[in-house]
Amino acid sequence: MNKKVKSILIGGIVLLLLVAAVVVLKLTEKPAEQENSSSSSDSSVIMLWQADREEVVKVAVENEKGGYVAEAREDKNLTIPAIAEGYRLKNNDFVTLQNSMATLTATRIVEENPEDLSKYDLTEPAVIAVATLSDGTVNTVRIGGQLPTSGGYYAQVNDDTTVYAVANVDVDKLFYGEADFLDLNILTAPESGEADISRIQVDGAGFADKPLILEEVPGDSGYGSGYNIVSPISAGLNSTTGQPLVTGLQSLTASEAAAIAKSGEDKAQYGFDAPYAVVSYTRDGKDGALYIGDETTLEDGTAARYLMTQDSGVIYTVTVANLPWITADIDNLFSSLLLIPSIDTVDTVTVLAGGETYTFKSSGDVQNIEATVNGNEMDPDNYRTMYEFLISASAKEINYGSEKGNSLAQITFHYRDGAKSDDTIEFFSIAGGSDRKCIISLNGSDSFLTETRYVDKLTANCQKVLDGGAPSLDY
Repeated sequence: MNKKVKSILIGGIVLLLLVAAVVVLKLTEKPAEQENSSSSSDSSVIMLWQADREEVVKVAVENEKGGYVAEAREDKNLTIPAIAEGYRLKNNDFVTLQNSMATLTATRIVEENPEDLSKYDLTEPAVIAVATLSDGTVNTVRIGGQLPTSGGYYAQVNDDTTVYAVANVDVDKLFYGEADFLDLNILTAPESGEADISRIQVDGAGFADKPLILEEVPGDSGYGSGYNIVSPISAGLNSTTGQPLVTGLQSLTASEAAAIAKSGEDKAQYGFDAPYAVVSYTRDGKDGALYIGDETTLEDGTAARYLMTQDSGVIYTVTVANLPWITADIDNLFSSLLLIPSIDTVDTVTVLAGGETYTFKSSGDVQNIEATVNGNEMDPDNYRTMYEFLISASAKEINYGSEKGNSLAQITFHYRDGAKSDDTIEFFSIAGGSDRKCIISLNGSDSFLTETRYVDKLTANCQKVLDGGAPSLDY
């Protein structure tokens, strides 16, 4: 092989090796554009401005809710002077606002020097917020539409033409109106425990014709512990279905504050010129009232109503689930047992049934009871069962207008201490009515109906125990 050919071959081999090396480098090398993109996405925040929280002395906000002006107090914390007097405010929200307006960051740059701001809804911003610092520095942020991911908003700051993405958490308080800074606790339970709710009255809602009135009764009253219904009927309050009416006044929290009413016209917009219902109450010896207005819904579709208290101009939004007074039904509120005195508080029970009189006398406590019927000694267990049957006389349904006929039976309880007057349960036929139902009356109140078969069983049981037998609880 001549030298010329050999040189050509060697040169070709070297060239091939160089080409191969370049290919390997290209395959393993990260493109400059991709690298820059990666480093940009790795950056967690972009600082738009930075200061200490206490340097923020004023924040003026314009938005669709009317905005607000927050100013620093003597302690250097922000508040809204327009509502600081006379209203409870959420101080934590002011701390968040002050922090976010002291140091504002962006999550990324969206576009530098955009020609069309309308695509970011920044030609007419949803929010314009101006923060003034103690040294006179003024920072402005304009907030446009939501990001496609709904995790934040498009924004511009000061004279910078760049469009940034800012996180929800950094600017959410800028969408507030004055009312959003209000404390949402309408009623709070005392630190010492439960509040004493001694009286409740509900006007309107399901009680438009006659108010629902509940009154607290002592535990040793003979009517059981809890509450009595004194209107529109007379009865004990069912401890299960009626309990929410009481516990609802222990504590009550709104879902949001809709507005601050500054005039009668403001109140009328939410239905308070003619409230749907008024809940009056006596709580720890002080009277109060809740005024319930028009229907509304929360953002998630939950049914709610507007509510005001008697001593505040705040219009709250409260879910219907937290307003048991407007969904209460009198047919489900009464306790079926009319009278439940303890066995050892009663001296004598007189029963008139089947044309006969039966007098039960007792002494001793529950465990060591001694009793007689018409002077004849009774087995203690028989008396306990008979007593249980006597107080089991129960209301089955409300009496809506049935008139009394003849007296069918009567049970009178006389108490040992003599301090409490007698209680009498009496049964009457229904004038022109069915033989299966009768009126059951407690101390002259004819609010309920019951089954006539109780009266039949009462007569049979009285005769059984008089003859020395054991009564039955079934009827």
